[in-house]
Amino acid sequence: MFQRINTEKDIWRWRWPLIVIVVLAILFGIRVLQINKREPISHQAPAYTTTGRLMWGDVTVPAGDHFSMWLELNRRAKVSGAFRTSEVKRRVSVLVIKDSEFDSWKLDLNYDFVSRTGYVPGGKINPVLEAGTYFLIIDNRRNNYDQLVRAEFSLE
Repeated sequence: MFQRINTEKDIWRWRWPLIVIVVLAILFGIRVLQINKREPISHQAPAYTTTGRLMWGDVTVPAGDHFSMWLELNRRAKVSGAFRTSEVKRRVSVLVIKDSEFDSWKLDLNYDFVSRTGYVPGGKINPVLEAGTYFLIIDNRRNNYDQLVRAEFSLE
C-alpha cells in the first residue's frame, strides 16, 4: 500500500513537467514545419528599365505552367537572349507580349505578340521594344512535366 501511494505521488509530481515538455515539442515541430515550408514560385519578376541582365541562369518552369518576367520600359530597348532546355526532346516556347495581351494569352484567346518562338528545345530572340510594359514568358503549358531551362536574356 505504501508503494502505491508513492507511485501516484511521483506521477502527479512529474505531470506538469511532462505537459510542458510535450507542448514545447509540439511548438518546436510546428516551427520546423514553418521554417522548411516551400516558397511558392514567383511567376512575376520585378521590372527592369536599365541595360544589363534580365535573366541569367537556370529556371524551373512547372508542368502545365509558365514563368513570366514583367518589363516596364520608359525608353526604346532591345531584349536579346537565348534559351535551351535540359534535353533536345523537351520543348518550351518563349515569347514577348504587351501587358494588355497577357490575360488573353493566359486564357488561350487570340493575342498579339511582339516576338515568339514555337515549341522548341532552344532558340534566340531579339525584339526591339518601344516604351511600355511587356512580359517575357517561358511557356511550358503544353507539357505535363517540369522543365529546366537555361535562360540568358539581357536588355540593351
